Amino acid sequence: MVVGGSGFYLKALRMGLWDAPQTSVEYRESVEALSTADLFQQLLPLDEAHAKKVGPADRYRLIRALEIIFLSGKTPTELESQMPKHPDPRFELWGLDRPKDELETRIHARVEQMLSQGWIEETQQL
Repeated sequence: MVVGGSGFYLKALRMGLWDAPQTSVEYRESVEALSTADLFQQLLPLDEAHAKKVGPADRYRLIRALEIIFLSGKTPTELESQMPKHPDPRFELWGLDRPKDELETRIHARVEQMLSQGWIEETQQL
């Protein structure tokens, strides 16, 4: 599951986003006092597949899943199933794959270069 960062944005660009409702402050306040375990137990009978994908410890995603169900009447699994099965052909994904030892050497050299060019001093000024 892609959950954030660059992977999330690449997936959103190529596959689009679910048609999920906006967040609700009122709903989130109504479940704030519940434990994460309780949230998981509430989601499990409503959308078992999504509950198992999220897991019992991810409070944020459990709340969001329950919020989607409460506001839309649809489960995250239902919404996800409505997504395109194939990526948008306008966006090709290319990647470079380098051997691990080469990457480590390049990263080490880049960090050394940044340090010699005042990286520490720059961060201290920030």
